[in-house]
Amino acid sequence: GKKIGGLVLGVSALSGSLIFYAITNFGVWLQGGLYEHTVSGLLRCYVNALPFLRNTMLSDMFYSASIMAIVFVYSRYRTSDRKLVTN
Repeated sequence: GKKIGGLVLGVSALSGSLIFYAITNFGVWLQGGLYEHTVSGLLRCYVNALPFLRNTMLSDMFYSASIMAIVFVYSRYRTSDRKLVTN
């Protein structure tokens, strides 16, 4: 199969976090009654959500790295298992 490098995985995880941040906070601004429906209200919504973006990015990076490590270990185990069977 096609191999995915750590940089590609990291950029993908961070991009996913940023897209989630942009869409969900726009929805909060659009549907909720917390912020005025002005450009200033939208900006305030995004600024107030920055602490959540940090945590989302950190958790996405952690879980992406964890899954990548599990796949790496599994593929090594599977490859070494095949070598034992074919010898």
